[in-house]
Amino acid sequence: MTKVVALQTWSNGTITMDEKSVLDIEDALATDLIAKGICADASTYFGGGSTGPLIISDTYVSGGYRLTATWQQIYDAMKTTGVVFEKSDSVYAVKQVSKINSSSYKVFMNNGSNTVYEASSPSAYPTNND
Repeated sequence: MTKVVALQTWSNGTITMDEKSVLDIEDALATDLIAKGICADASTYFGGGSTGPLIISDTYVSGGYRLTATWQQIYDAMKTTGVVFEKSDSVYAVKQVSKINSSSYKVFMNNGSNTVYEASSPSAYPTNND
């Protein structure tokens, strides 16, 4: 299995991927899609090389969900290896990490619903209360 990121939305009737989504697919199909420029190897695309991207998830805590890495850890990884968000049986790319002001630090997910997690400082774990 090869983890790929879709460079464009595509479907072969069995598998459908939205642009920037990440999925493990059979090696032969991945090789073909990469050769055609439809997908890219996720570790290369996110700049991870052999170490790969930072993989995060969230956990339920008092009325919301908290990411498993601090805003600063996510921000730093976005500049170097990229960040992948795993939830249930899905894997998504982190779309953007932004400092809004001195008390608002946001992480935007590329998960179809554009979920936003927010922290009050760089060392805090971003949460989403939706």
